[in-house]
Amino acid sequence: INYADDVLYVGDGGGHLFSVSPVFGAGEPALGVGFPVAVSEYALSSPVEDVGGTGNIFVGDSAGNLYNVTSNGTIEGSTTIGSFTAGGIYYDGPIVDSTDGVGYAVAGCNSTSGESEAAQFLLAATGSPGLIATADLSAVGCSGNYVMFDPAPDNNYYTKGISTSSAGDNGELLVAYGNSTNSDLAQFQFTSGVMSTTAEYTDTDGGASGTNSGIFAPKAIFSPLTEFYGDDQAYGISSITQSGNSVTVTTASNLFVSNQVVVISNVAAGTGNCSSAAAAAMNGEQTVTVTNDTTFSFTSPVSATISSGCTLTSAQATGPTQDYLFFGTFESEVYTFDLPLTGDAQTAAATNTTSVAYSTSGIIVDNDSSDGQASSIYFGTLGESTSICGSAEAFCAVKLTQSGLN
Repeated sequence: INYADDVLYVGDGGGHLFSVSPVFGAGEPALGVGFPVAVSEYALSSPVEDVGGTGNIFVGDSAGNLYNVTSNGTIEGSTTIGSFTAGGIYYDGPIVDSTDGVGYAVAGCNSTSGESEAAQFLLAATGSPGLIATADLSAVGCSGNYVMFDPAPDNNYYTKGISTSSAGDNGELLVAYGNSTNSDLAQFQFTSGVMSTTAEYTDTDGGASGTNSGIFAPKAIFSPLTEFYGDDQAYGISSITQSGNSVTVTTASNLFVSNQVVVISNVAAGTGNCSSAAAAAMNGEQTVTVTNDTTFSFTSPVSATISSGCTLTSAQATGPTQDYLFFGTFESEVYTFDLPLTGDAQTAAATNTTSVAYSTSGIIVDNDSSDGQASSIYFGTLGESTSICGSAEAFCAVKLTQSGLN
C-alpha cells in the first residue's frame, strides 16, 4: 500500500499486477489506468513499492524472477535470483530500503549455484533490478525444496545504516535457511552499502535450529522472522548541562543508540539558569544522539546555558534497549534471540516447546509497554493440537509474553 497516494498493489497467481484506488479514502475502489499488467506467466509474490525513492514496484514470481515495474504499469525489466525449486520468490515478497536505495530478496534454490540464495539488489528507476551482492547459503535448498522467507534487518541497520566503510559501524541483516543437518540463522554485515557474501556468524545451536526432517517437507524450516526493538529500561540521570538548544545528559552505563526516542522525566527547575521553562522543555520524548555509553544529547526548543543546578532527585531517562528476533521451527519450537548475534553458537534468550504444534505462522508483536498484557507476541500453529488450546484437536492461536515466551 502507498498510503500517501491511497493506492494498493497486489499480484495474483497468474502473474498479473493490479493497482487499486482508493483504499482508505472515499469512493468505490477501482483499477488503475492500464492495470492489470501481465508481469509474468507465473504466480507473483506480494509486491512492494519503493515509496521513498524511485516510486517503482518490485515483485517476485514463483520461477525466481524479480521484476521492476513503474507505478503506471511499465515493466522496466527483471533479474533472475532463484528457480522453481522451493517456490522461487513467491512465498515472501522482496523488501526495500528507500534510504540506501537497495532491496533484498531470497530464494530457496538458485539452479546456477545449486544453493539457496540471499540477494541485495539496486532500486533502479529504469531497467532491471541490478544485483549488488549475492550470498550462496546451502545446497539443501535445491535438494530438499525448502521454502525461505525474507531476511530481517536488525535495529542497528535502522539506526546506523549500512553506508560506512567499516563493517562494525553498520547494521546487520539476518537470514534463516535449511542446511544439511541443521537450519541456520546467519548474520551478514555491510561495507560501504554492500552486503557481505559471507556471513559474519552462522548460528546452528543444535535444537534451536531444528533439523531438515520436518514432516511437512517441502516447507520452511523457519517461520518468517520477526525483529522487534523493545524492553524499556529506566536509567537515573546524574547530570544535565545545556548550551544553547543542545542538552547533554549523563546516566550510568546505558544501552541507548543514536536516533532512538528516549523519554526524559522528573527534571525540575533548580539553581542557576535551570528555569522552569528550561526544565519543562527537557521532559518528554526526545530523539537522542549517543556520545558514549553514559552520555547522550538532544535538542531542546528552549535555549539556555546550564552547567548544573537542575533538580534531578528522581529524574530518569527511559527507552527501549533490547533488539529481539522471534521465529518458530518445524521442531515444534518457538525462540527469541538477542540481536545482533555475537557468535556462531549463541543460545536462544528464550525457548517455548509446549505452545507450538509443528511450527508457527508469521509472528506479530503488539507493543513495547509496561502496561499489563501489552508486550506480547501472537501466532498461529501450523499443526493441530489437543493440548495447546483445548481438548478438541485444532489449529490454535497463541499469545506469549515477549520476555521469556510465557
